[in-house]
Amino acid sequence: MMVINKIKISFAVLATLALFFLLKPAKLASAPNIDLVTLKGKTLNPSNLNNKPALITFWASSCKTCVLEIPELGKLHQDYHKLGFNVIAIAMYYDRPDKVSDIIKLYNIPYHIVFDLQKNIMRSFGMKQGITPTTFLVSPKGKIVFHKLGKLNFDDLRQQIDSLLIENKP
Repeated sequence: MMVINKIKISFAVLATLALFFLLKPAKLASAPNIDLVTLKGKTLNPSNLNNKPALITFWASSCKTCVLEIPELGKLHQDYHKLGFNVIAIAMYYDRPDKVSDIIKLYNIPYHIVFDLQKNIMRSFGMKQGITPTTFLVSPKGKIVFHKLGKLNFDDLRQQIDSLLIENKP
């Protein structure tokens, strides 16, 4: 009986590790060279954001953590946008555009929103599955300096953004 329990536990651990590696985005050194067209018609490219850092977060209106992060992302935008920092939220391919629009209106989202209906953006960031939230912090030189699958620690994130902005001062 004890051997069977050990086998079950070992199998559960292996299955968890396998899922982690299957769902984890590929490690990218640099942001992909892909044009992102916002809902307001502005074109942004994560590999070239005019020597300014950016936060790129993949989200869905059905993701409770994503929705809970919206006010904090709005504060990041408010506090850093004048310094050239961009928050870019990528709505997932499985998210209905009307639901995304409802959330944008409800929270009066001030930062850039992009739809990824064909999964092109997701794939360019090395994401194998549409797990949200998935967030990337891109340096002024287009390097990915932080990647997180799951809920963000905004205090830590602010420290990283501050460091990137200080490093980039002329």
